[in-house]
Amino acid sequence: MPHTPGPWIFSEDHYGLGIYMVEADGGCGPQVAQVLTENLETETCDQARDDARLIAAAPDLLAACKAILKEEGMEKQMARAVMLASEAIAKAEGGDA
Repeated sequence: MPHTPGPWIFSEDHYGLGIYMVEADGGCGPQVAQVLTENLETETCDQARDDARLIAAAPDLLAACKAILKEEGMEKQMARAVMLASEAIAKAEGGDA
């Protein structure tokens, strides 16, 4: 069975740290995963937030890896792969590309 399609987003609310599918209209879709932490106010929650961002970036990272391995138009594909990889890393680390 294939994985839940991306993109995924990380969201923090009173329920905790969730990773959600993005709907076609840009809204928040079904939950894909949840990162558990004992208390959203502790230092360990910073690590949990980083974990949630990394999980949310998984579909982007997969797309970047696939783009790297594609053989047609290697120069154009590499430029696209570098862009996708940069965006995925930024998403995983909570920054801008």
